[in-house]
Parts: sequence; structure tokens; C-alpha cells
Amino acid sequence: MILQGAGKLSINGVGSSDGGSYDKVSINGKGTVNGNIECRIFDCNGSGQFNGDLLSFEKAKINGNASIAGSFSGAALSIDGSAGFSGDVAVADEIKVNGKGRIGGRLASRKIIVNGRLTAGGGVETEEFKSKGQFIIGSHLAAESIESFIMGECKVQEMRGKSILIRQKKDNPLRGLLQSFFPSRLEAALIEGEDIHLENTNVKMVRGNHIVIGENAIADIVEYTGSLKYEGNGTALESRQI
Repeated sequence: MILQGAGKLSINGVGSSDGGSYDKVSINGKGTVNGNIECRIFDCNGSGQFNGDLLSFEKAKINGNASIAGSFSGAALSIDGSAGFSGDVAVADEIKVNGKGRIGGRLASRKIIVNGRLTAGGGVETEEFKSKGQFIIGSHLAAESIESFIMGECKVQEMRGKSILIRQKKDNPLRGLLQSFFPSRLEAALIEGEDIHLENTNVKMVRGNHIVIGENAIADIVEYTGSLKYEGNGTALESRQI
């Protein structure tokens, strides 16, 4: 059933509709929307296929499964289910990924929180990046502050920030047993920042002012201007002060 009118588009059950401008778009069943969508509130609790760009002025929440064949822009985005975007994603305030988020292009947001799994084909730029999950970034991650507790496979080509903290969460004995069989590590070609603390990381090049190579961290080359410290079995094959 499709309810359309009074600035609202609601698909309950199975249905399809054209794009357009609405106050609220709600998908509670299985719906297909052909064309670009502009709305104040976007809510997908079922399965949605959106063939066009999506603009949400206030907030967007995906609890079900959404596939957007285009780009997304909005004030805030929450993914508790599974969401795929073929284009770029631009969020003015905060994007929170508790489920699975797949972005074909670039991701830009003031704040990014990852408690599930984030995949981005392009670069990721933000002021604050916090992760207690998994992320795979095909290009660079740039942020003022980066804090990540590694919970699984994490990969990025280049990571740049003022403050970078990479650690592995060890508060769950069962998780520790699983990670002994399926190691959780960050892999990167370059990590560059002002203050850097690395654990459970494989990186080819680290550049920064104050650097700590911590437990289970291996760096091929470290270049530092201030201080370099090793903790646990942290290792650098080559280091030089510049």
C-alpha cells in the first residue's frame, strides 16, 4: 500500500513510487522509488531500492535494508541495518554506523561513529572519527581526531590526523579467544599525525611528532620530529629523527 499526500510518502507492504519532494518518506515493507528524493525525514524499516539521489534535511535512519543508486546528503544519518550508496555521502553533523554501511564514493561528515562495519571506496574526511568496529577505506582517512578500538579487519591506504589512537579492545575473554584465530589488525600504507599511538597495526610508513609503537604494532619506517617510544613487542624496522 502506498500512502502519498500531505507531504508524505509511505510504502507499507510492497509498492513503488516516483521520486519528488516530501516532508517524510517512510518504507515499512518492500518499496522501490524511481528518481531523486528530497525530504525532511527519511525512515527505512523494511527493504528499499532507491534509484536516484537522496537528500534529507533533518535526519535519516535506516533500520532495514536500503540500496541507494546515487548519492546522499543530509544533516544526520544513522544506519542500524544495512545500507549501500553507489555515490558520495555528505553528512553535515553525524553519521553513525551500527550495522553495515557501504559507500561507493567519498564520505564527508563532521563526526563519524562506527560500531559495525563501514566500507568506503573513496576518501573519508571528518573532524572526529571514532570506531569500535571494522572499516575498510579504499583511499585516505583524514580527521582532526582518530580513535579506533580494533574489533576486526581494518584497512586504509593513508591515515592523517592531529591525534591518532589505535588500540585493540581486550575486555571480553571470549572475544580474545576468537581473535586468537581471527586476528584483528589495522593495515595501512601511511599513518601521519602530531601524536600517534599504535597497537595491533601493520604500517609501511609512520610520520609524526610524538609516536608510540605499541603492542603488536609493526612499522617498516618511522620518521619523527619529537619522540619515539616502544611498548610491549612494538617494532620498527627502521627509524629516524628528522
